[in-house]
Amino acid sequence: MYSIKDLERLSGHKAHTIRIWEKRYELLEPKRTDTNIRYYDDDQLRKILNVSTLLAHGGKISKISKLKEIEIAEAVEQLMAPTSTDDRNDAFINRIIEASMTYDEQLFEGAFAAATLRLGLNKCYALVVLPALIRLGLMWGKNTLMPAQEHFISNLIKQKLFAAIDGLPAPDNASKKYLLFLPEKEEHEIGLLFANYLIKQRGHLSYYLGQNVPSVNLEAAIHDVQPDYILLFMVRTWNKEEAKELFGKLNDAYKNKPILLCGSSQPLNHIESNKHLIKINKIEDLYPHI
Repeated sequence: MYSIKDLERLSGHKAHTIRIWEKRYELLEPKRTDTNIRYYDDDQLRKILNVSTLLAHGGKISKISKLKEIEIAEAVEQLMAPTSTDDRNDAFINRIIEASMTYDEQLFEGAFAAATLRLGLNKCYALVVLPALIRLGLMWGKNTLMPAQEHFISNLIKQKLFAAIDGLPAPDNASKKYLLFLPEKEEHEIGLLFANYLIKQRGHLSYYLGQNVPSVNLEAAIHDVQPDYILLFMVRTWNKEEAKELFGKLNDAYKNKPILLCGSSQPLNHIESNKHLIKINKIEDLYPHI
């Protein structure tokens, strides 16, 4: 079940606005627990996401609210069709969010395939998958899903990324070497995998160490690989001392070469900027460096 705050986060519409829609247009009918707390079910989440999609494409709430649920769903399907000329991606994003929350693998597969057909793989990840993960709280910030939901959607997306990476040819004359990793206690791997895909697609060498890499292993890898760039993600909550210790070790091992630091604002704010450290707050900022 979902609270009004859950609907706000997942749909992008303020709780106050959703309540107005309930009263004025009878758009949703919240249920109540035994202790009289309001909540919403999967069907109502699905409806608010579909309504959000139609509003983003120019619909009016006064008209949308008069449609039957099947009519709303059909209108969203038309926006996702290969023949659609609409250039917005809200329909795909909301379908992936819905699939995540309701454990619907078939829905995810359909939305991912439709988005890839329309946009191509790179834009599908950049314009659909990553925005969906940001809204779900799995990228650049605090995780707000239940563990089971997180594992469900993360594994589906990682399967797609592994397949895409596996399909890339090995570079012939790679001009740059990248060392990719998540530091200790960091486990959100999707952003790192996407960076790995982009780097390999551009013909560079990528040394992918994965999640939760101990500092002692990292120092040895830097010595052996001699990368041109280090790329890491920091998403969990870090204290200042932890962050300083990590980057002190990195600087000692890496001799002040470029470090691409990606992630949420909280850990990034703990690290002092310098000419060798490039902070990446969103995926678009990463492209010029790869």
